[in-house]
Amino acid sequence: MRINCYNKATEKMVKKQYRNSKGRFSSRVLHIIVYLIAIVGILAIAYLSQQKPQIEYVDKVVVIDTTKEIIQKEKVAILDLLEKCESGGNENSINWNDGGTGKNKASFGAYMFKVGTVQNFVKGLTDFQAIALASNRIESRKLAETIIFETEGGIYNWYNCMVSNNLLSRVNFVKQLSSKTK
Repeated sequence: MRINCYNKATEKMVKKQYRNSKGRFSSRVLHIIVYLIAIVGILAIAYLSQQKPQIEYVDKVVVIDTTKEIIQKEKVAILDLLEKCESGGNENSINWNDGGTGKNKASFGAYMFKVGTVQNFVKGLTDFQAIALASNRIESRKLAETIIFETEGGIYNWYNCMVSNNLLSRVNFVKQLSSKTK
């Protein structure tokens, strides 16, 4: 007498199955799929690890400014903006009635200096020398830079342009950055 220990399973079905640790039959297909996925994963990792990175050459040049260069560029931009606001960039500008009295009634040059202001910052100048300095674009620019960046509240000498062009925050930025580089 023959006993079918495979629960009426055909020989073909038995070959596709095997017994697990509890003695029950389980499908081999699930285990084969897991092994195939593991093998494919290992092969993919091996393949990707053999890939060399592609190097792309860029024609662009990146310029990194130093802090001193940034400060200098910002100073130039502020002075250019102030000059344009005050006189339209004309170093021979004269405003005959600029709200003062006596020798300080008129303002001269690209930065609209009054005689008294020039004499206050450059000691020992006559009125005519102060007007000549204010009318010299290079010298008046140096004086304006000194007043704005080295004098406390110096930008307030150009109050209207300071407010209309938001120069106070830019000057404070330059002063703050300058103090960190010393």
